[in-house]
Amino acid sequence: NWRYDLLKCGICLCDKMSASKLEKLLDTLLKASQEDPYPEYIKKEDLLVRYLLHRHLYGKDKTQEELYKNISINELRIIAIRKSVRNVPRQIKEATTGRSRKKYQSL
Repeated sequence: NWRYDLLKCGICLCDKMSASKLEKLLDTLLKASQEDPYPEYIKKEDLLVRYLLHRHLYGKDKTQEELYKNISINELRIIAIRKSVRNVPRQIKEATTGRSRKKYQSL
């Protein structure tokens, strides 16, 4: 839907004051989508835009619960997978350092 694509582009310009206006607009679009032939698609787009807005405002760590709550949405699943893949090199490095190696050897 072009409306949601346009809103995604404007998220980087939002601050907390304009975010409340954007959320009201999203509520209005969601109510109007009840007459749409594909309301589930619109609902998924709405959740995606809201997540991206919250992530922009509050950071990735504080929106992790929201991300995993809506993991059934493909775009959010991709974000979660990319986040997990970024953590893998750090975990490998920790596993190969002397301290963590000693922990595993003593078991």
